[in-house]
Amino acid sequence: MESKKEKQRYRYAGPVMLFDSVVATDFKAETWAISPGKARCNICYQFRKKANIADHLPVILAAEIQLIPTSPTLL
Repeated sequence: MESKKEKQRYRYAGPVMLFDSVVATDFKAETWAISPGKARCNICYQFRKKANIADHLPVILAAEIQLIPTSPTLL
C-alpha cells in the first residue's frame, strides 16, 4: 500500500534569475507541496505566469525556500 504524503506550506522571498540576469530582486510567493522540490517548481511556475515568461526558459530561484511550520489541526 502506498503511503500518502501530506502537503506542507512553503514560502519564497528573494531574487529570481533568468539565465545569468536578475529579473526580480524581491519576489515573494507561497505554495502548498509534498516536497521542497515540488514547492520550487510551483513557485517558478507562479513567477513565470506573473512575469509572462515562456515555460521553456530557465527560471532560477536564487534564495532558499522556507518551510512554514503549521500547527496541528484540532479534531
